[in-house]
Amino acid sequence: MSDKVKENISLNELIKNIATLEYIYNENLLTDPNQSELFINAMDGIDQKTTEILADEFKKQYENLNTSNNSLAKVSFFQLTDEARSNYKFKSRTFEDFEDPLASSKDYELIFTESYSDKDSIPSDRDILFLGIERTIKPANYYGHTLSSMDIAVICDGNSNINARFFDGIGLTKFSVEIDETMKKKVMLDLDVNKEAKILKDICDFEKDTGKKILTDKYNDRNNYIEDNFSKAFKSAQLRAENPVTYKNVKDLNFLYPGDVVFLGGSLNGIDIEQMQSISKSPNTLYYGNNIKGEEVFFNFDQISVVHQNDTEFNRNVGELNKSKDSTNIEKSEGKNNNKAPKTKDGWRTAIENAKQKKNNTHEIENRKNRNDKTR
Repeated sequence: MSDKVKENISLNELIKNIATLEYIYNENLLTDPNQSELFINAMDGIDQKTTEILADEFKKQYENLNTSNNSLAKVSFFQLTDEARSNYKFKSRTFEDFEDPLASSKDYELIFTESYSDKDSIPSDRDILFLGIERTIKPANYYGHTLSSMDIAVICDGNSNINARFFDGIGLTKFSVEIDETMKKKVMLDLDVNKEAKILKDICDFEKDTGKKILTDKYNDRNNYIEDNFSKAFKSAQLRAENPVTYKNVKDLNFLYPGDVVFLGGSLNGIDIEQMQSISKSPNTLYYGNNIKGEEVFFNFDQISVVHQNDTEFNRNVGELNKSKDSTNIEKSEGKNNNKAPKTKDGWRTAIENAKQKKNNTHEIENRKNRNDKTR
């Protein structure tokens, strides 16, 4: 491929990226690319014929975006920015105080979007929240913090109908919230903060290669903001993508390890496991961990719905993998832990015996619960 062809391809991609940014962030339609300061900066030093060709490319991309109707059903999360959160006085207001609320793109970042084949495939509200609640393993394309109060979940039915609702710390509000046009555009184009960062990075790379200054102060500030606030989230998402969660049936669990998180049926809050416990075949055996308030919680095996264990999720509702994959995942799960944890099977066996000596056996756990019950 000649250098001239490479240059033309690079210019075409540059113009598409510029048109995308202008479409998202300019309220007025830029039917004339010469109204775009980014386009003008990019064309500096380019001959007139090439400029005219690229102007047509800009118009085509902009028109495609403007007429695009992404008909896929989807779920998206908008995260309230730290600055906006600090400006709100949530403690003195309740969600009932909001009447026909309008959310602004200045206050929210699109951190997650997932498409589905049709509206019937969209998860329930409970399952939607499992994608972003505290102490769950986030999807690889999740680029924000755990869902917090005033974050927004957006559900599209595949027919351009958008239903946006606040997360109130427990669930989704019954009333809807209106999101502004920029937020709607991002949802319809699946333009989450990571994709936007890549567009800005490509333009910055072009600037370095050519010595041109294309981005305006507005977009440079935007690029710096994303880098400062989301670089760790992008790295975490990359690691999750490179080490995807594997699934095994919860019935195959042999131990609860320190650092595991257990979810009981119907509960959105996990129970943190701090002591190693051997899984007994007896359905009456009790296990224990700490809830979100730090209180000790007892439960039996039948109550367990999901266990997050390192990079493996044990799910009662998910079928078993084939044995060859299972054995690989078990070894990976058992061998990977924090620096204080054993790194071999023998190490785990020794740790299990030590844990047994410390806690004696499950009968002592039952006795402990009985004593607690009597004192309540």
